[in-house]
Amino acid sequence: MHKHTTTRFARSDWKIPNLRRRKILTAALIAPLFAMVSAVLAAPTANAADALVNGSFSSSGGGWTGALFTGKDNTACASGQPNIGTWTANQLSFSGAASQFNVSQQIVISVPATVSFTWSSANRGDALNPFARVTIADSNQTISTAYFKSTTSFVESTTAQITTTTTNETVTVTISGKDGNGWAGCYGTQFKDSRLNVVATLTSRTLTIDSDSYTSSYTMVATPPTLTATPSAGTGAKTFTSSTTGVCTVNSSTGVVAFVGAGTCSITSSIAADATYAAATSAAITMTISRATQSALSFTLSLSSSTYTGSAYTEALTLTPSGGSGSGAVTYAITSGGTATTCALSGSSATETITATTSGTCLITATKAADVNYSAISSIAITFTFNTAAISALSISLAGGVTTASKGQAIVISVVIDQAGKVSFFVDGKRIAKCFKLSASVSTKTCSWKPTVQRVVTLSAQLVPTNSAYSNAAGSMKVQVTKRTSTR
Repeated sequence: MHKHTTTRFARSDWKIPNLRRRKILTAALIAPLFAMVSAVLAAPTANAADALVNGSFSSSGGGWTGALFTGKDNTACASGQPNIGTWTANQLSFSGAASQFNVSQQIVISVPATVSFTWSSANRGDALNPFARVTIADSNQTISTAYFKSTTSFVESTTAQITTTTTNETVTVTISGKDGNGWAGCYGTQFKDSRLNVVATLTSRTLTIDSDSYTSSYTMVATPPTLTATPSAGTGAKTFTSSTTGVCTVNSSTGVVAFVGAGTCSITSSIAADATYAAATSAAITMTISRATQSALSFTLSLSSSTYTGSAYTEALTLTPSGGSGSGAVTYAITSGGTATTCALSGSSATETITATTSGTCLITATKAADVNYSAISSIAITFTFNTAAISALSISLAGGVTTASKGQAIVISVVIDQAGKVSFFVDGKRIAKCFKLSASVSTKTCSWKPTVQRVVTLSAQLVPTNSAYSNAAGSMKVQVTKRTSTR
């Protein structure tokens, strides 16, 4: 069983060891060590940043793979064979007792960039003070160092990072470490999820959606625009996004807009970063999308009038529309302005019954509802007339059935009526005394008349029915008024 000893290292222990005096790290080990670290440091995840570094890069599974420092496998640790470091599954591990290593790799960054070495966490095999250090330095001697150590001698951090400021700048990445135990213990330090990152410090820019590729307002039936956008500098893939998909959508790559509904359409464009310029997003543009106006709407009625039937003002109608646009439903309604009292439709469809409580006119209007593309529209009003019922002409006669009368001699005028009302009698259009607006039922009404002139006169009668559903009625006859014959 091996006996472990604990050794604490001063900061001077970080210096590169004299390899001649240390037989463990032989010349045969150093050559592959540098070769492997070169491959590892040159392998960030493939992305646009790879092009910023002059050299050959590769990646596998999102991180570096392969051995960082070669040595014998762990099974040989008990035999005293060193396993200085390996990299597997995104884990950088250092182990090997009483060993120190310090390896560097130089890379040339073509544009200003941020260079960092990061890891998510670090572990150690035991409490024997293993530690490691990652240093990144540029040609201007800007240095960033990150540590892991089992004691509090150094502050532990998880990122070493610098930002270069010039083009084609040389950056040196150095990884050094030391294990506090002997070889036989095989304890060490492990960095998890570690990687070298090179991210360009890109120049900001603006992106503008071209004003000549759209207008401020459209109707739903208009041809939608195809948007274009122009950056202030550089290149990059452009995309378009609608934030109002209930009003409009846009093809992300082509910029072709589609109208969905009325409202305010808001769209932005974005451009991806290139090697020099940062990604950018435009200000939102807005377009007012409104429903279009329908073509003129009209309709016809199966009947334009109806006469009182003796019980109610009512008529069944068929209403037939024409014109309009879109898919909105057509409905019908009574509008104000008619002369009949209490005009009404039994419903709003194309086959309804119209009613009123008096004779006169009713006004009907058709409306075609709005749909996605068109606003609602109403027709001009069409008039439907309820006529009063007609009464037969009044039959007027003189007593005895004569057609002559003697001047100054009274004679009875009779008229037959078929509706109750008020009856008035006239001679040559003038009222006959005591025969004006006489109340009458359905019967014969009489008037006593004494002629005052000797000539042909016209006798007439007029009935105003009590029921306003019936129209007035009249009748007349010619009478020869002769000289009165004396009787001695």
